[in-house]
Amino acid sequence: ALTEAAFPPPPPPAPAPAPTIHRPSSDAEKAQVDNDGWIVKALYKEQEDWDALLTKPEYDELRRGRTIEQLEAAMTTWMCYGSKR
Repeated sequence: ALTEAAFPPPPPPAPAPAPTIHRPSSDAEKAQVDNDGWIVKALYKEQEDWDALLTKPEYDELRRGRTIEQLEAAMTTWMCYGSKR
């Protein structure tokens, strides 16, 4: 009879690499990063419903055609480098 010892459990999956956070290099880029502070506030208001950020007209201008993935990356960059005032 085969025992469980003959089939060791698979190793746990390696954690996904953390995304590289792009440091804004120009004043224009820095201003854009600072402007992305709205994402955190909007997520709080929408109870972390990312779809609301994509579908509600009030966010159209702020979103600038970005996907959820792009907004998440922008929020991460803002949290690291954006102005928190």
